[in-house]
Amino acid sequence: MAMAPIAEGERWAYRKGSLPFEDVTIVKVVSQSGHRKVSVQFEDGPNAGETQWVGRPYLKVKWDERQAFVDREQRWANAKSGYWDVPLGLTCAAALVITETMDDALARDRDHGILQTNDAPLLRQLLQLTESQLFVEGSFDEQGVTYLPWPAMKAVAMAKCRLKPEAVLDAVERDVESWGDSAEEFGYYKPMSSRQVIELEEPWPEYETQKTAWDIVRGWCGESALARWSTLSRVRADNARLSEILGRALDALERAGDEHSANRLRKEAGRAFGKTPDWIKNLQKEQLQ
Repeated sequence: MAMAPIAEGERWAYRKGSLPFEDVTIVKVVSQSGHRKVSVQFEDGPNAGETQWVGRPYLKVKWDERQAFVDREQRWANAKSGYWDVPLGLTCAAALVITETMDDALARDRDHGILQTNDAPLLRQLLQLTESQLFVEGSFDEQGVTYLPWPAMKAVAMAKCRLKPEAVLDAVERDVESWGDSAEEFGYYKPMSSRQVIELEEPWPEYETQKTAWDIVRGWCGESALARWSTLSRVRADNARLSEILGRALDALERAGDEHSANRLRKEAGRAFGKTPDWIKNLQKEQLQ
């Protein structure tokens, strides 16, 4: 959250760590930047009467707004209390499903365990969830946005896997490929060890966590959905290979100047697959993008 602007003469609530608020008056403001210190005079507490330069982040809120600030902190603490002991792989699994397959306005991983939604009733309707599954203890609204604790976030992710497993499994496969590409392109280096490369058989901890997340998501989708998706994936791969072969054949015919044979092959392939005559070229363009 962006820090509110401050002005000389205003009274603010100063707090360092978990200590109680102290009432301070702003004496001098050099800059609104959070990196610059502010001169304040302490009105109460152990430093009463003293003038000090303090870090801007310690000025939490205007003095007369401190109770609302504390109430907001408590709401967030209550919402977060249910996921401190949740395994990281599990929260990563839910975050993957929500981030990669759902619109941000409908569902968003707000704080790696807190679900944010701009339309909770629509979210519940689309995912066929009960009110008790979505509006769990610790849920709250703030400025037109609903925040839902970890049990609701998990329920949303699992419901998405149940209703749209193919789309979710596609997202998992993209994530698998992305991690694999990064590992192959950049490698992973042990700190302070002369950039010693760690082979993929010994992946870094984040990679292990992500692999756990993939397995969890696949489990949420179910064995039958995974089997259907695997079959569809193989068909897609076969079609891609076939289009590549046909594309190379067409290119060879066109380079040889045999436009008649190229057009005939294109039309026959289109009829065989129920596509328009230019389907191969269009598919090739999509693959290059």
